[in-house]
Amino acid sequence: MRWLFDAVASHPEVREELIATAIQRRPAVYFACVTAMLISSSAVVYTGAGWAYVWLCFDAAIVLGRLYLSFRFDDGKNVPVGGRAATFALMFVLFVTLGLWCAVSVVLGPPGLVLLSVITVLAVFAGVSTRWAAFPRLTVITIVAMALPMCVAICIRAGGGISISAVQFGVVALMLAAQTMQNHHSLMRMILAEHHNAGLARIDPLTGLGNRFSLFEALDRLYASESEGGAHAALLYLDLDGFKGFNDARGHDAGDELLRRAARTMRDEALDSRAYRIGGDEFVVVQPGRDEEAAVALAERIIRAVSSMRVSDGGPVAGVGVTVGIAFAARAAKPRALIARADEALYAAKRAGKGAYRVAGSDTVKRPLAA
Repeated sequence: MRWLFDAVASHPEVREELIATAIQRRPAVYFACVTAMLISSSAVVYTGAGWAYVWLCFDAAIVLGRLYLSFRFDDGKNVPVGGRAATFALMFVLFVTLGLWCAVSVVLGPPGLVLLSVITVLAVFAGVSTRWAAFPRLTVITIVAMALPMCVAICIRAGGGISISAVQFGVVALMLAAQTMQNHHSLMRMILAEHHNAGLARIDPLTGLGNRFSLFEALDRLYASESEGGAHAALLYLDLDGFKGFNDARGHDAGDELLRRAARTMRDEALDSRAYRIGGDEFVVVQPGRDEEAAVALAERIIRAVSSMRVSDGGPVAGVGVTVGIAFAARAAKPRALIARADEALYAAKRAGKGAYRVAGSDTVKRPLAA
């Protein structure tokens, strides 16, 4: 099974995107179900034979199962998460048996049913080669499993031996199988590029930390979990002290190096927390599931570490430090309110002196003992 879905196993970072391209959504599901029922119903109308009624009943069971999965797991808005394995299994069985029943129609049915059967199978080839392009091995197996009985049936219908129509049908099937591989490579390039670009859109290019967009995404998720009883979090708003003077005196290259070192220092001290650069010399650290004591301890560690940073020549970064404002998600209704509270605490600490921290709602500005 893993071999059939090799693309997902090889690129787990785009797993959801790949599966989403292969799961048919409403109303396309309805049209697919109607198409499946039309061909089996046509066999009943054309022949009235017992095998046609068996086909019709079989299709009805498969279609009902597919509709159940659609109504059970597809809300019409988001890509369904549940029932995926069952959906793929049902559709594979439907396609393969469709090839078998259409082959029977070619052998036993009148010319009108023969034409309808050939058209239907070719249409399924075209649809599968695009819809299941994310999983080329599964697609090629499906096409081959449908094409083989059809080629045999065409030869029998032609009176035995190798029929040029059967050869042509097989060539068309192989062409679509080859097209599937091309579609797969194009799809993978597109999805991986989109995934890469989405990642870049969330990363500060200078420091490698998350950017403002990434921060608000994280806070939105945090507040969504809060509404369901999720853990609280502390937000540390940090502003480098003396950065402008350092940047003016040493130049922009040295300033960029300082920002990268400060970012690395914050990331190292944050441990299981997440650090972000939201602009200029301003940073944010989100510490999930922590109390005030833990947040204060983190702020003190960062202040000490930043004040002891050294530049590339090994010398200290004189006059550069960091001031911190701390706020808590439990005391702010929305992400922007949380950032605003931390920002107010930060600038209150700056007015009282640099290299300090203040907790929002507190009148006390503190400094680490060894800062």
